[in-house]
Amino acid sequence: MNGEVSEEVLRKTKQCLNNFSCLRTGKGKCTVNAADGKDMLFLSYNSICNCPYRLSFGERQLCAFPTYYALYKK
Repeated sequence: MNGEVSEEVLRKTKQCLNNFSCLRTGKGKCTVNAADGKDMLFLSYNSICNCPYRLSFGERQLCAFPTYYALYKK
């Protein structure tokens, strides 16, 4: 991920519990349906996940992981 996202984005991503393993390995990475707003990804499924960036919004699940958002938008 180094070089793929800015240092500013990496600094905003301080709550990751697993050292970005979902992004590095692809295992457990959330499937995105759409991107909207600031660092906000709408996820394709509603399963429960132990991630501080995963949010419930009504019946939808959102991802507010700044690094994943930056990679998704590229």
